[in-house]
Amino acid sequence: MSAVRQEGDRLWPLSVLPIGYRFLPSDEDLVSYSLRRKIDGHPSPPFILEFDVFGTEPWNFPGDVEEERYFFCRIKNEAMSGDSSAVRKRVVGASGYWKLTGTEKQIVTLPLNAIKSRFLFCEGGGGEDQEEEEEDEGGGGGSTDAAQTQPKWIMHEFRPQYQENQTERDQWAAYRVFQKKPKIPQGSVI
Repeated sequence: MSAVRQEGDRLWPLSVLPIGYRFLPSDEDLVSYSLRRKIDGHPSPPFILEFDVFGTEPWNFPGDVEEERYFFCRIKNEAMSGDSSAVRKRVVGASGYWKLTGTEKQIVTLPLNAIKSRFLFCEGGGGEDQEEEEEDEGGGGGSTDAAQTQPKWIMHEFRPQYQENQTERDQWAAYRVFQKKPKIPQGSVI
């Protein structure tokens, strides 16, 4: 089944792209063109879907799991106030959680500035107690499950820098989701 995007009463199949065409926008293009158009209420590209990225496992997102995928999602209210990183360290999904990692980066474009955040999808419970247990167990012998527990999915969030006078129409963020490429050991023959 091919993925589709609904805009009003019209469905856009994601296969409308010509053969060989790939949508790989830079961070600046994603913010200044696509996200800005979405916030302003203009039609967005048919290959950026509206989708709740925090409510589904990344392997069940629409589109090809082997490619980068792009989505728009409404920002939760707690992310709009003050220091959002404290609230958003862990966002629980269906069978795991999205963990905020690294430092946030400012994307400066005219007329819209945004904050880029990086999330890793970690399978498992995702509670604060689990994080403490992982730190306690970290010093022992190597775990045989290490490859299974390593995060395989990365998500970049691009959310507008909010001012005091933001309205509900501005509560959109753009997301880029992709799988981490496996590391090939040195000296391996492909």
